[in-house]
Amino acid sequence: MRSPRPALVVAALLLTALTPAPATSDAARPRPGTPGIGDPYFPLDGNGGYQVRHYGVQLRYLPAGGRLEGHATISAVTRQALSRFDLDLELPASAVRVDGRPARFRSTHGELVVTPARPLAKGAEVRIEVTYAGRPADVRMDGGHVWQQLDGGAAFVNGEPHNGTAWLPLNDHPSDKASYDLTVTVPRDWEAVAAGDLVGDHRGATTSTWHWRVGPMPSYQVFLGVGQYDFVRGVDLGTRTSLLAYSADLEPAVLARVKRLYLAQRGYLAWLEKRLGPYPFDHLGMTALSFDAATIESQSAPVYGHFVFVVDPASYARTTVIHELAHQWFASSVTIRRWQDLWLNEGFATFTTTWYDADHGGRGVAEWLRHEYGAFPPDAKFWTVPPGDPGPRLRNLFRTVYARGAMTLAALETRIGAPAFEHVLKQWGAEHRHGYATTPQFVALAERISGQDLSTFFREWLYDPDRPEPTEANGFPP
Repeated sequence: MRSPRPALVVAALLLTALTPAPATSDAARPRPGTPGIGDPYFPLDGNGGYQVRHYGVQLRYLPAGGRLEGHATISAVTRQALSRFDLDLELPASAVRVDGRPARFRSTHGELVVTPARPLAKGAEVRIEVTYAGRPADVRMDGGHVWQQLDGGAAFVNGEPHNGTAWLPLNDHPSDKASYDLTVTVPRDWEAVAAGDLVGDHRGATTSTWHWRVGPMPSYQVFLGVGQYDFVRGVDLGTRTSLLAYSADLEPAVLARVKRLYLAQRGYLAWLEKRLGPYPFDHLGMTALSFDAATIESQSAPVYGHFVFVVDPASYARTTVIHELAHQWFASSVTIRRWQDLWLNEGFATFTTTWYDADHGGRGVAEWLRHEYGAFPPDAKFWTVPPGDPGPRLRNLFRTVYARGAMTLAALETRIGAPAFEHVLKQWGAEHRHGYATTPQFVALAERISGQDLSTFFREWLYDPDRPEPTEANGFPP
């Protein structure tokens, strides 16, 4: 074959040079992850572009100056190709590595912005390491300090909707549950308590180290206490493991009450399983404090502030324990995708305590509904905050999701009948076990099981900023 003429060669080369390369798809092109996960109530909570699987955190607490030193190893999977991404962290970081390589980073307004040495492909398994230190007591969140500095240098931190980013880097939103291993080093004669189960501890010459582990959990349920604590291990509560942790300086009478309630959990759990289905976890614990702190449903081991055990009547403590146990189904296992749906946690747990009382000689559910409804006059401000969309201001976010949320369920039981209602709650826990859910999904389930159109019913109870009329259609007995 003859060689082509030079002019044709030049033309072919020009044509090749001018022909555009195949375009990179938008999905494959690396771009920054968003500085928030997309929740309109808290736009900067969480971060876009990845899902965390596990947090492995080593902490060292120095009580003399209230200083916390941390090294977090975060296992995540990218949901898009990333040129950079954010973590939520209030303390200053000193080093960040991504997949073993040093990464550039900067901190701004509680966002740790990380630029890896190489872009991350979509679907990649990523290892992120963050070294950081500081004084968590200096961090202000939600208008105040979440880290409590206690006598003798001891400290405690928990809180909802935020607390964790004051002391560890997170993708801080309920819609990104992950497992945790927290290993905490403190002075030798101290202990550390944290979320989940205590899986290891060691006392050395000058320090002691405590290793806590918990399965996939929403980040607001993480907590940490450093100081002096005692433990009761191995009590049979009907779960694979159990552990009571309590402040070493609890008054004897209060400690006796704590231990009674801890043991009573076996009976409460049996009743809850009958009503709601199998307990979602293998462990059941309790952390009881000698000081006031938020009582929160930390997964499989709720935290109870001192107030719970000393307030009158004594039945308040029992009700609170049942409430926090109910949260193991409705918050820890079935977790909200957005803060707007908080009533799915608090309304459900509050109703469950009413349901328990009705089964144990207390007011029936319909009687409780009439009583609660009558406690708030038609013009009460209470009715102006709809529990299905209470707004992000903390004063409103938690205002009606408990009582009006529980009233919604009490009214639903009357509206669709007790057998259908119990089926709804069991199915809700089963369909979304260890997952996420929203209010529209609950409405759809209730309509499917009952065979009724409940759109007006739920609008009246959850979304209208006024008092529902006491009609049969709204779930009041004739």
